[in-house]
Amino acid sequence: EATQMVAAVRAAGTPVWFLTAEDEGHSFSRAENRDFLFSATVAFVQQALAAVPPDAEPVAADADVSSVLPQRSKAGAK
Repeated sequence: EATQMVAAVRAAGTPVWFLTAEDEGHSFSRAENRDFLFSATVAFVQQALAAVPPDAEPVAADADVSSVLPQRSKAGAK
């Protein structure tokens, strides 16, 4: 059903990100596939928020992003 939905949305001219893994079922269980899914999710969010141009290199799954994350004090942490 997902492939039918993707085909219909693309036929309507709307861009679609659709990820599948030949060695998985309904979810990504294998570590390398989860890493790829994470990287693709970051790239999608960056593009959707126009943080980076669509042709920019995706962020590596093991990239250190701590410098761009907001810092929370221990007192404010929950």
